[in-house]
Amino acid sequence: MIKNPKRSIGHNSDKHNSGFSLFELIIVIAIIAVASAIATPNIISWRQNVKMKGAVNSIYGGLQYAKFAAIRENNWIAVQFYPGRYEIFFDDGDQILEAGERVIKDVTLPAGVTIASTTFFDSTTSISDRTGFDRRGLPDMDTLDVATRTGRVSLLGPGAISRQITINRLGLLD
Repeated sequence: MIKNPKRSIGHNSDKHNSGFSLFELIIVIAIIAVASAIATPNIISWRQNVKMKGAVNSIYGGLQYAKFAAIRENNWIAVQFYPGRYEIFFDDGDQILEAGERVIKDVTLPAGVTIASTTFFDSTTSISDRTGFDRRGLPDMDTLDVATRTGRVSLLGPGAISRQITINRLGLLD
């Protein structure tokens, strides 16, 4: 008896039984759907956290930059905060951007992240949402809270995530 060389163990020559059945395909699609449903909220949460961390790092770095620029340039440097961005500019000490004062940086925050509030307020000029650094890199004491001698920038991001950056009277950021 001669064996058919094409027919061996594990080979099925029946054309009707090759491939996947509809039931097997539905099971695989259901498993993928369940895995996607589990992973999607984590991905959305991760993305929101990354946006917020990026905004916090941007403002933190901007304040550090302003402080060191004030020392390097031996000049007042001011930081003005707006809801979705901030500006850093050379200043004459009043934290008001006037003609002749050059903007060093104008930074837009990631979409969905806003500057919710600041505690910077200059009682001598009634100007808020800005601070400055003097030639020694120290923050303008007139813009810091009188009781705590700190200033704070509060951020609000997607998913109601909030973060704060604090400047103390020595110019240290937290």
